[in-house]
Amino acid sequence: MFYYKKQIKHKSITHEKGIGLIETIAAMGVAMIIVTSIVSLSVYTLRASTTSKLMIMGSKYATEELERLRAKRDTTNTWLSFYNSVVPACDTVGEYCYINSSLGIAQAVSTTGEVINTGGGENMRRYFWVTNPNGGGLSPAQNILRFNVRVTWVVGGQTKNTYIYTDLSNWRNL
Repeated sequence: MFYYKKQIKHKSITHEKGIGLIETIAAMGVAMIIVTSIVSLSVYTLRASTTSKLMIMGSKYATEELERLRAKRDTTNTWLSFYNSVVPACDTVGEYCYINSSLGIAQAVSTTGEVINTGGGENMRRYFWVTNPNGGGLSPAQNILRFNVRVTWVVGGQTKNTYIYTDLSNWRNL
């Protein structure tokens, strides 16, 4: 008997079914991590930008209030007239004032102060109060008064503020 070997060429069979699916899922996972990181960075940047913008605006409004007070002092005939138009309304604990630019006089308002609409959806509150720079009470005989100005706003449920002060003197009689 003759036996002969038949040579059979075997095809190499690879079992790669499903590998494409695993690679796709892994790629989608990496893509989701990247997208989430970019969105988080964007939100953080937007919040920081808004906070910076509001801080600059708050400083501007506070400085503007101090300039109104200086202008009122400089346009009032006497220090006593200036004192009497500003201090009695604004030295009481819990009373905050602002200079109404349309009237040019100090007006006592509630603790909320003047509401400023910034045009960007945020509201700011601006107010000032008067203190003695040397401590103690206030009197018309004082030649220096300290005006404290605060502007507040709310961002993300947190109240933020800027605060500045200046000492105004009776420069006419010094």
